Amino acid sequence: MLKPNLSRRDFLFQTTTGVLGLSLLSNSGLFPSLSTTARANLIERQRNVFVVVFLRGGFDGLGLLCPRSGPDRVLYEAARPTLALPLTGDNAALPLTDSFALNRAAIPLQSLFEKKRMAFIHACGLSTPSRSHFAAQLQVDLGNAKPGEFNSGWLTRFMEASPRKAAAIGPLSPASFLGTKNLFAFSRLKGLGLDGSEARQRLLRTSLRNLYQASGEKGFYGQMALDMLDDLEDLGFKQLSKNLPDLPSAEMPQKFALASHLIRNDPSLSLLTIDIGGWDTHRQQGTQPDGYFYKQLATLSQTLSDFHHDMEATSNAWVTTLVFSEFGRRLKENASRGTDHGHGNVVLLSGPKVQGGQIYGQWPGLANDQLFERSDLSVTTDLRHIFGECLQHLDQNIALEKIFSVVPKGEKKNLFIKTG
Repeated sequence: MLKPNLSRRDFLFQTTTGVLGLSLLSNSGLFPSLSTTARANLIERQRNVFVVVFLRGGFDGLGLLCPRSGPDRVLYEAARPTLALPLTGDNAALPLTDSFALNRAAIPLQSLFEKKRMAFIHACGLSTPSRSHFAAQLQVDLGNAKPGEFNSGWLTRFMEASPRKAAAIGPLSPASFLGTKNLFAFSRLKGLGLDGSEARQRLLRTSLRNLYQASGEKGFYGQMALDMLDDLEDLGFKQLSKNLPDLPSAEMPQKFALASHLIRNDPSLSLLTIDIGGWDTHRQQGTQPDGYFYKQLATLSQTLSDFHHDMEATSNAWVTTLVFSEFGRRLKENASRGTDHGHGNVVLLSGPKVQGGQIYGQWPGLANDQLFERSDLSVTTDLRHIFGECLQHLDQNIALEKIFSVVPKGEKKNLFIKTG
């Protein structure tokens, strides 16, 4: 609960009041005569930024990336008679390697993969499983090897060891930031501001501030709201909202639009989270163009691609984006043509420093004796190993034992992200 002795800055960090929406490509006209690649080459990168995207609800990794050959292809098709990604026809999955193919809805990601700007990591998760959304999400957000291990978020522990500015975009501050005050939190992207001319707004703001100040503690929250308006205008929200009336209407593009603007306009920001719900596909999941999952995935893929290209073209930061979910879905589709809560899942990494064009991780196989509890893709890569490498990309000197009780061992250090 907010208290009257909070500072102006603490109020900004803790509140989830809405902010103005922003266009993802707001600076695309910076060098209009140059191609995106040429614009990107003219920008001197001065910092690293880590964007953490949590797909809440249990994203179906096998609906994104599927086996395309061998015994596992046969098992995959048998387990998913209506949901298996086809290898032929108009909606055929896109070959990435000899072993795996990508859902055609994610064609923008294929382009990033081929340009070595994106990598996939198969069979990821935490070693202690849970089929409960709440329990699994909390365990991931806290970075726990087992329930109850930590009561603070893994990003909070990182920020305690390596102080920095962070922002969260979503309905609530995620539990990965549990225990920190050093956070901007945004819940919605439209509706903040005062109407009227500049002179009228100044008069109204002065009158409101005098009224709130005269009201003592009762006027505390009103004063803080006005202070928030001042700070947001310092970041350029007000002018951008006037120049760009056509804002993205969908939730995902809106959230990444805000992320894009914050990264460009706040040079002290280096850590940002985005929450995207809507992945709990128990019924009528749909992996074809008219299906729910296909449409969700198409929006996500295009948004990730647009965000990547925007950051390369207009930001002075090396932006690395990590995308994951609390667990995957069952291998076998259910009677409602959906999928139930599973275990192992795919993780996406994108950015100019990602060692892309590869599918990492040890593929466990889809035979009954290879599945977790004879139902789900097994976990062979601990999520915390991926988290750890991304954190070391922000701070090469960070001691991961301060963040995680047991630091999962990877195949080698800097497996996914280039140093330097």
